[in-house]
Amino acid sequence: MTDQDNELILRFKAGDNKAFAELYERYVRYAFSTALLLLKDPSIAADACQDAFVRVYLNIHKFQDGSQFKPWFYRIVVNESMRLTRRIMRRPKPVEHVPDIPSVTNAPERILITEEQKGEIRQAVNKLPMRLRVPLVLRYYADLTEGFDHV
Repeated sequence: MTDQDNELILRFKAGDNKAFAELYERYVRYAFSTALLLLKDPSIAADACQDAFVRVYLNIHKFQDGSQFKPWFYRIVVNESMRLTRRIMRRPKPVEHVPDIPSVTNAPERILITEEQKGEIRQAVNKLPMRLRVPLVLRYYADLTEGFDHV
């Protein structure tokens, strides 16, 4: 966990709601992008994202100090996405538009991927069942490498 995340979580656990707002601002784009890649529908992804933050708000006391926040949080996002999938989605729908997801690194292999290749990759990922799609989205789109065992 980053020092900034750690500080925000400690403040939030102590009752500082502004710290929660800062965590929200820090992670909302990544949570939405992850949910969108899993659910393929912007409105359902927004619901999953909102539900995930509600769960964080209600369950921050369960977060173990010293643990990494990012894997814990992404597990919540994935769980909420899967819950909504079971509840709402009966059939997979193709992604028509996925906004570019900001890259955390400037690795040459990420820079060289063309828009056409990105579209082909998204289509292939969309055809996967949810249980196979989740680890790919978390690893390559959410850039979640540390703490992956929690997922």
